[in-house]
Amino acid sequence: MGDFDVPKHIQVEWPVGPLYIRLPDAGAGEVQPWVNYKLVATRWHIEALNSVVSQVGFQRCVGVEMALAGTLASLNGAFDAAVAGLIFAGEEFLRTPKRTKPFNYR
Repeated sequence: MGDFDVPKHIQVEWPVGPLYIRLPDAGAGEVQPWVNYKLVATRWHIEALNSVVSQVGFQRCVGVEMALAGTLASLNGAFDAAVAGLIFAGEEFLRTPKRTKPFNYR
């Protein structure tokens, strides 16, 4: 399929709700809701990727690349948040007197 065969756009449903604070485990502190949100975003990007691929194939189209990038970015965000949660949990368990600030996690 050449560039002239690729449509400029397709219709993909964009999620609007629920409110962020109503995602699963939203009242569980700061880390778990963020991980859940990123996993919800990952699932949406994968569904968007499936929609694009089913209509134009798995080519290097902009929409395919965007869906792949969004999936990887969301998964990376979920991983980073989960690591922060593990560090926090470890410091809680060990009763570390001087806690690591979240932006200093490495």
